[in-house]
Amino acid sequence: MKKTLALSLLATSLLFACNQNNNLELSKALIADQEQIIKLGEHSVYKNEFASYVKSRTQQDLEKMNPEVQNNLFTEFVQLELLSRKAISNGLDKTEDFLLQTHNMKKNLLAQALLRKFEKDNPINSVDIAAQYEIAKAEFEIPQLKVKHILLNTAEEAQAVIESLKKPNSDFSKLAKENSIGPSAQNGGDLMWFYPGQMYPEFSAASINLEKGSFSQEAVQTKDGFHVIFKEDERIGSAPPLENLRPRIEQKIKQDRLEKYIQEIRVELNIEETFNMAKKTSN
Repeated sequence: MKKTLALSLLATSLLFACNQNNNLELSKALIADQEQIIKLGEHSVYKNEFASYVKSRTQQDLEKMNPEVQNNLFTEFVQLELLSRKAISNGLDKTEDFLLQTHNMKKNLLAQALLRKFEKDNPINSVDIAAQYEIAKAEFEIPQLKVKHILLNTAEEAQAVIESLKKPNSDFSKLAKENSIGPSAQNGGDLMWFYPGQMYPEFSAASINLEKGSFSQEAVQTKDGFHVIFKEDERIGSAPPLENLRPRIEQKIKQDRLEKYIQEIRVELNIEETFNMAKKTSN
């Protein structure tokens, strides 16, 4: 399976605006015509600051929330305002740790803004989805197997069961209930329908090679123990309807596009990586 891109963008609910001096005052352009909602001595806090906080905190617009939720978030915002201004009075905004975190937070916000713009500029259309659906269908249109099995601790026990199955009028389900140590014993060893990739490779291979209506003549060993397998049926699976797979397909398209976009940026910016992972020393 192709490994998906893991973009670990820094997550935080404590986002606030900082100018180059690391104070908490917005520029005049950002507070023009804005309603003042908090006054702390000579400092003022405006509604757009709170609205931005709510958006980053909940991914929702302040105006669309009911009053109770707004009030709860405002109480939280006031506490944030008090604590952050007290931190500045203690000089914590001058520490190296804070400056580095603020620096990386700025990168994080810029990266998120770029990704939002990229998705907006590259909408997914019906042609993209239809093409990806044809690819996704192939994952489902493969053989499915329906078998019963009897799981035992040793090869000798498994061989004894096989010999019992060779006798006339033998009943696989009954032998499974009496001998299997697996959880399917109570169901007569029935594993229902499954794709080969869902089972141990040895188990799947043995099941595929059996003729319908036959059982394994030798014990099949896996990590769980020794299996005696009876193949009931085989069929070709069918893909779910497009609408069932749409969220997964859209995510796949976005992921593929993002990987390509980042590779293009790497080439454009001519990045050079010189960091060396510290080598682990053996004991």
